[in-house]
Amino acid sequence: MEITSNPYLLLYILVTISFTSALAPFISEIAFNVHVFSKYAYIHAIVLGIIIGFLVTPLAKKMAGFHEGFNLYNLGFTGGIFGAVIASVLKLYQFVVVPQRIISVEHDVELKIISSSVFISLIIVGYYINNKSFEGYKTLLKDNGLKSDFVIKYGYGVTFINMGIMGFVAIIYTILLGETLNGPLLAGVLTIVGFSAYGKTILNITPILLGVFLGKFGSQIDGFTLALSGLFGSSLAPIAGVYGPFWGVIAGMLHVAVVQSIGIIHGGLNLYNNGFSAGIVAGFLLPIISTLKESTNKRKSKYLQRQKSLHDLIRKTEDNLYDDKNK
Repeated sequence: MEITSNPYLLLYILVTISFTSALAPFISEIAFNVHVFSKYAYIHAIVLGIIIGFLVTPLAKKMAGFHEGFNLYNLGFTGGIFGAVIASVLKLYQFVVVPQRIISVEHDVELKIISSSVFISLIIVGYYINNKSFEGYKTLLKDNGLKSDFVIKYGYGVTFINMGIMGFVAIIYTILLGETLNGPLLAGVLTIVGFSAYGKTILNITPILLGVFLGKFGSQIDGFTLALSGLFGSSLAPIAGVYGPFWGVIAGMLHVAVVQSIGIIHGGLNLYNNGFSAGIVAGFLLPIISTLKESTNKRKSKYLQRQKSLHDLIRKTEDNLYDDKNK
């Protein structure tokens, strides 16, 4: 079957290609690493890139079952697993990866102005597409965000409105934390905007952001890491949407804890480290939530059964008294 005959297959491949770029640093490290540079380095890098591209699609399909769709960044989780394997092989042969942290703080105002202009444009365009109204937006807010394509369910207009509003929510979050907008944080903001067409709303990301913020108390996490963890950690939004704000807060707190330590596994070469962390958190939390829910439902069922038995007994007693009275 030709790819062009199935538009959905083509779309899936294009999405996979886009997100697989999370592992791009592996190619750069192989090609330009000064510690192990050889004349074949570029060839090795190209071969590794082809292998990654070939294997990531079947891996992504399998990995989605681990978190059951509750991590919106499935390719980030897949990239983390795949990256951990590649990094382990490289370490086995003494391939040294030197961590870097280069963060700009010079263009905060300009980035906020440009971003705000784009978000306002999204809201205005969405408003006009949606027959000059915000009708349907309240319905979208009630969506739990689990495997939800907002464009299909609510249309382009309402989706654009949601994207624009969520962009402002993301920027306000960074401002409240006192952080300047830079490359990584802007990427987090734009990721929230993008996934506001596929699962994210104000109601289901707020508990995650709150949980990440609460996770800082008693720790020594810096503001930049906190802001980045919150923006990208919003990939756990479906947990809050399906199971409620409480579990969303718990997921956020666990995420900020896990994301700080998990990067060492892939040597920092998976750009979607938060997606990797979110997949682990979701896979860890879901069985616990399900077990507690089942236990609660069983207790409720037993309670209702006892209440019904008591009600039946009272009714039977009343009937007997009535019969005795009429004899």
